[in-house]
Amino acid sequence: MNVGFAETCRALTGWKQAEETAWLKEVSSTVLQQSLRHLDQAFGRFFAGRTKYPKRKRKGRSRDTAVYVRTGFRWAEDPERPGTGLIILAKQSEPLDVRWSRALPPGVLPVRLSVTRDRAGRYFVSALVEERIPPLPAAFVPGSREPKAVGVDVGLASLVTLDDGTKIGHPRLLRR
Repeated sequence: MNVGFAETCRALTGWKQAEETAWLKEVSSTVLQQSLRHLDQAFGRFFAGRTKYPKRKRKGRSRDTAVYVRTGFRWAEDPERPGTGLIILAKQSEPLDVRWSRALPPGVLPVRLSVTRDRAGRYFVSALVEERIPPLPAAFVPGSREPKAVGVDVGLASLVTLDDGTKIGHPRLLRR
């Protein structure tokens, strides 16, 4: 029997109703569903033969992480400081007290938030944004309208070999 994301999502409703797992009602359903998606993807990679059997997270050995997709949080940008703002997570009434390490690109909304707690009990928020990057202007061979293109071969003897035979050596950063 194949048990995937849809089946575990339906079972989640039953788990919330059961007395021994009633604590699941306190957590946002988007976070629980996202963890079921991660589990489904891990087993999908295992059954496709790309990875080993998924391991359980051990208490105290790994960071606690909650992933909020777009429907699981509200974002209100601070008009005085573009790229920063207030984050209100699902099932919370007050916004998070965020100390921004850097601003998001202006005018871009977060697509996904990861809230992580380390072993020292500190919380960190990582925001995933979708940014549109314009393509670079076309480069032409000098004196013609022919587009200029470069083929790149990454190798062991030299870092890069261009299609015209130019070789760029390794920086050898770890050499003593």
